[in-house]
Amino acid sequence: MAEADWTIRVMLDAAPAKRQAVLVAVMMMLALGLGMMALAAVLQYRARLQERITLQQAARNQLEARVKERTSELAFVNEQLGAEVIERRIVEQNLRQAQTDLVQAAKLAALGQMSAALSHEFNQPLGAARTYADNANVLIARGRLDEARGNLDRILSLIDRMTSISRRLHSFARAPGQKLGQVSVADAVEAASEIAQLRLRSAEVTLEVALADNLPLVVAGPVRLQQVLVNLLTNAADAAETAQDRRIHVTAQRVGTGVHLCIRDHGDGVPSGLTERIFDPFFSTKGVGKGLGLGLSISYNIIKDFGGILRVETADDGGAVFVIELRAVETGEAA
Repeated sequence: MAEADWTIRVMLDAAPAKRQAVLVAVMMMLALGLGMMALAAVLQYRARLQERITLQQAARNQLEARVKERTSELAFVNEQLGAEVIERRIVEQNLRQAQTDLVQAAKLAALGQMSAALSHEFNQPLGAARTYADNANVLIARGRLDEARGNLDRILSLIDRMTSISRRLHSFARAPGQKLGQVSVADAVEAASEIAQLRLRSAEVTLEVALADNLPLVVAGPVRLQQVLVNLLTNAADAAETAQDRRIHVTAQRVGTGVHLCIRDHGDGVPSGLTERIFDPFFSTKGVGKGLGLGLSISYNIIKDFGGILRVETADDGGAVFVIELRAVETGEAA
């Protein structure tokens, strides 16, 4: 009390103040602890987040390294595959060229084998034409013009026959195109029969052709299909030459979406153990010096190029049956 110059001291119990101080201290310590815990949690979260980011970055770097490594490996493998593709294309082109050369060589070899028959086939009408011409001169000198005119007609008929044979042989001998088109089975059989007729006549073999009516056009190459038929007909003539029944049957009929063309002889047939090997290159059941064993292999590959099948069967009463399965041209299909 300043005015009275008194100092008054009141003695109070300090227990409540101590309890309050202790409570405040405890609360402050709790708050400080919670703050420390929160700070520790934040620091720990940041540490874990940094660690996770570091691990992700390391994983990303490792993944990028693997991707680069795999990319380089794939690029190297791609280069190797590209080189192999180019090499295989070159090999395929060489193979196709070799096959084409073999096809042409086989045709020329077939013509060479028929050269003697060809000489006879041309010399006979030439000799007959010479005789008819001499007779025509004599008939004209005697004034028998009608008979001379008949001889001239016979000479023209012989010339037409030789021209037809020459045209067939020229078409057969030229290098065939690789494009496929719409081919008439009847025309191909007729052309092949004319070419193979020389070999059939020398073997004294009778050719019987029975084609179904209204056969559809087939997908093939006309010259190459003729070559296959000539090869099969000459093989059939070789088989029938030593048989009692010297007939060769050529039949064709539509089966499903294709045409089956069959060539059958009455020879010894093909043994069951050789049906799988008969189309292999250089495999032949003929004697030494009677072929290289390439004809059936080339024919098989030609039919395969057409999208067809060439197979061999054994007839019930003996003989071999070669079946050519060709795709029929659908209505509206482009050649």
